[in-house]
Amino acid sequence: MMEASTTWAEEAFGAAALGDVRRTARLVQLAAALGAQPQAALPQATKEPALHKAACRFFSSHSVQAEALLASHVQSTQRRMQNVPSVLAVQDTSVLD
Repeated sequence: MMEASTTWAEEAFGAAALGDVRRTARLVQLAAALGAQPQAALPQATKEPALHKAACRFFSSHSVQAEALLASHVQSTQRRMQNVPSVLAVQDTSVLD
């Protein structure tokens, strides 16, 4: 059984067109790890040295384009929004001094 974070990551990024299914699978894995600890830096979120090294290679690859990552996520978000009558896009612009 998949964890909730993996399910979310698969839904959001599983359709990313990165030219190789292994890159897409790596993206889903990294999204799940980063989503589980959004406040953590990459080394802390990936936990294992091998996954951290894979993440660094992934993000430095010329085959990984931000537009492809975002397109998959946008499509997933649009599909989810179709199932609800209203969507609130709340933004907090307050500043603490």
